[in-house]
Amino acid sequence: MKLSYTKFNALMSAVMEHLNTTDMTIYDISGYGGEPVQFGVNWCAMGTCTVKETKEFAENLRYAASLAETLNRLDIEYVFDDWKFTDRQAYKDYMQNIINALKRGSLHGIKEAISR
Repeated sequence: MKLSYTKFNALMSAVMEHLNTTDMTIYDISGYGGEPVQFGVNWCAMGTCTVKETKEFAENLRYAASLAETLNRLDIEYVFDDWKFTDRQAYKDYMQNIINALKRGSLHGIKEAISR
């Protein structure tokens, strides 16, 4: 699936808003060169935490890894072109459609939201 770089950035913003954490992020860890993007998870050092905090962090990390796997199955390639959103609200609406699809967790739904 080819996406303009603007749509790719909107996708990544939607993913981060959906994760709703500053403890971990999903990144494009592939090189540049026309191959599908490979996503990975970056997480912060926790330091010593309570058992409850550790379990919550581990659960969030597992979810982020699962989400990165889902994104990898989309075989996304981004292209640098001059496609732009007409205004900020259109960009936010596009992101919200992606966030809604991420919440539902359907690979087809995510792909459909990104393709709009």
